[in-house]
Amino acid sequence: MKPRVIYCWTAAVLLLAATATADVSGRRPQLSREGGTLTNSPTGAIAASRDTVYLLGAPGTYDGRFELPDGSAAWHGWTSVDVTAPATQRWHADQYNADNLGGPDNHAAWCGADYASCGPADPAGGYGNDWNEKLDFWAEAPHPDLPTTVTVEFDANFDTEPAVDYVELRYQTGAGDDTYQTIYSSEGDNQNQLDQTAAFVILPEDYVANGDLNLDHAIHIQWNVTSTSGGSDADCIYPSRGACQIDNLSVRFNTTEVSFDDFEDGPYPPDTVGNWTVSYPVGVGDFAHLWRGLQDLDPCRSNNGY
Repeated sequence: MKPRVIYCWTAAVLLLAATATADVSGRRPQLSREGGTLTNSPTGAIAASRDTVYLLGAPGTYDGRFELPDGSAAWHGWTSVDVTAPATQRWHADQYNADNLGGPDNHAAWCGADYASCGPADPAGGYGNDWNEKLDFWAEAPHPDLPTTVTVEFDANFDTEPAVDYVELRYQTGAGDDTYQTIYSSEGDNQNQLDQTAAFVILPEDYVANGDLNLDHAIHIQWNVTSTSGGSDADCIYPSRGACQIDNLSVRFNTTEVSFDDFEDGPYPPDTVGNWTVSYPVGVGDFAHLWRGLQDLDPCRSNNGY
């Protein structure tokens, strides 16, 4: 019988039960069934209350092998959650540092957080370390078989550590899910960037599908803020007013305006900022891919003799 990819993970969980005081660094996936949850101990120690505990199934059962006697995949009621997936929405509509983009009480799309001031030269608010914050716009291409001239116009304030932290405007290409072409990039303290225009042509081979939005030949545009592991407002090294404020954001396909946002009609639902949506990097903690890869065969099945 060919084991499934979950089989190697099962061994790791059983090892945790046998060595209850072992400290497993980093966050692990949460595996749950009927209200119970298996995860690593946050303190590195667990008190044992009985001699033998079968976490995933007793001998002679298929509960824990995640398969049926015929070898087909089966969950047996288990579910999992990747606890390393980020969940903080840092892109949001706010009045912070936005007066120069539209007058008093003006709102803009701000990628930032309410960090306290570190001193007289550091305004309250800023951005943190290890950020990878995405703001997406999706729309169907006007003609699936023809190129589209895309024009993005905006006003903005940018404020990131030069040469290491960036605010980029880019579009997804048809080469892969994480393949993008940058068409505008900012680093450093650049306030009062008014009447900015970025124009580019997207070819039909770079139209992408989005099943969640029922789009087959879509144009995907994205603002992306990235920062390194140190040197931001989080550690009081680079004082800023947040990575950026973006306002009066217009998108045209050829000569037709398909989106305009001045971000004054909020509050917006979670994970949205006007006509744009917040997306998050895929987490890495659910390393067995329980939530989507149960049908994948375990690559260890070919390691005979090891």
